[in-house]
Amino acid sequence: MAKLIKNTAYYTIGNFVTKALSFILLPLYLKYLSPDDYGIVNSMQVFSGIIVIFLTLGLERSIYRLFFDYKTESSKKDFLGTISISIVAISILICSLLFLLTQPIGNIYKSIPFSPYYVYAIITAFFSTFELVPLISFQVKQQADKFLLFSLLLLAVKVLPVIWFVIFMEEGAVGMLKGAMVGGGLSLLFLIPLTIKEINLTFNTQIFKKTLHYCLPLVPYVLSAWVVTMSDRIFIERYFGTYSVGIYSLGYKIGQLVQFVAVAVLMAYNPLFYKLANSEDKEQAKLKIFHANNILVLFMLLITFSVALLSKDIIYLFFDKEYQATYEVIPLIAFGAFFIQLISLQNLSFHQNKKTLVIMYINLIAAGINIVLNFLLIKKFGYLGAAWATLITQILFFLIVYHIAKRYYFIPYRWKEIVPLCTLFILLVTINHFFIQPSFTFFVLRIVFIASIGLGIGYFKWKSILFLKQM
Repeated sequence: MAKLIKNTAYYTIGNFVTKALSFILLPLYLKYLSPDDYGIVNSMQVFSGIIVIFLTLGLERSIYRLFFDYKTESSKKDFLGTISISIVAISILICSLLFLLTQPIGNIYKSIPFSPYYVYAIITAFFSTFELVPLISFQVKQQADKFLLFSLLLLAVKVLPVIWFVIFMEEGAVGMLKGAMVGGGLSLLFLIPLTIKEINLTFNTQIFKKTLHYCLPLVPYVLSAWVVTMSDRIFIERYFGTYSVGIYSLGYKIGQLVQFVAVAVLMAYNPLFYKLANSEDKEQAKLKIFHANNILVLFMLLITFSVALLSKDIIYLFFDKEYQATYEVIPLIAFGAFFIQLISLQNLSFHQNKKTLVIMYINLIAAGINIVLNFLLIKKFGYLGAAWATLITQILFFLIVYHIAKRYYFIPYRWKEIVPLCTLFILLVTINHFFIQPSFTFFVLRIVFIASIGLGIGYFKWKSILFLKQM
């Protein structure tokens, strides 16, 4: 448990600094970016998100699970080397195809031209693939200190060019995308030597086949996850233009603070889960995982409540008036992100049994539900419809995952604790959203109130926390 707390602290610091700087700079960026500009930037980030899936075929995701199948240091480096070489080769091939298919690719968004926007996005996505293997290898080796160091280095290299082009050169959306591309290119100066140090420069056909067999079912899974979390921007742009994309994207980014915090914990927890799940004492392992999972759920629920409750104040106090409508979507996105984290915890059951095909089928169902909801709700209610579509999809998605996970390495939740607390939080957020006006005084009081609730949860759950110290 001590190592989990230590690693979580490192991951939290890394994610906090990265995201905190991102949010600190966001109001500054938005002084130089109109909602239309920000809509273009976010639309291209969505596009980059999907092409990265094809650039890697999800090979890097196998590291979380298959790394533990290799017992010697040399075989582990052969495994990482095979993945690294494969990703580079596939990325070059896919990027070449994208530049040959400029016409159909450029039609994804009706109001955004291929050059320069798509060009910058494609090159940035290609550069981003180089950071995957070294950073994930640090996670599975539980080297959180190295992960933190290189995450902060990546942050500095990526942020400075964006500041230069957006604030000093005042190039708007073009400048932000150009800065991201330049930062990605500069990061290769240390990412390539780092990767070479972590791997053996070898390509093993058997390892590649085994990895591909594990990962290919994950590609539709990742694609469907992209559909659920990002495709709404395409619908919004089609029906309402980049202005509405900009308003919605800001709300989505703030709502995703839930995920940013939770991911830091899960990054530390996932290797520990597999270590316990693969131990000899299965009964004791499941008991420890049960306690850990339920503590994590309560923690994520508190973070969700915090973001949802403070969202209105954040928008009114720190952003320009033209972005104030954003606050409407944040609570919906925040609670949707909470269910995403529940799904992530439950997915560990499938990965433990290597049932990636099952995950693929479930995610395809969720993607289908989301597309239908996006079509029905966005066309009628705009970006608010997109937020509702996201939340409804995540709830249904979780219910399906939770039900099917009972067939595998299933870990239940303490619903008698979670449901009443979640209901109370939703009620408080609703009252705050509709009946209380934002102000700095109320902002401070809400923070104190949230801290009090957190201390109360910690007080009542201290026995479970003490139990987890044995992990």
